Amino acid sequence: MLRHAREEGTNKADAAALFGLSRQTYYQAEAAFERDGMPSFMGYRCHLTR
Repeated sequence: MLRHAREEGTNKADAAALFGLSRQTYYQAEAAFERDGMPSFMGYRCHLTR
């Protein structure tokens, strides 16, 4: 989602919606990634694997 917004130029709200998430969740993920990098996502399952 973060990469999609950055590389495709999609706005953050649209990128979040594309992945079935809220804009607030996008900003939380972005902050976690900026703070901790990829390890911040360890333990989370992608919605596509459900």
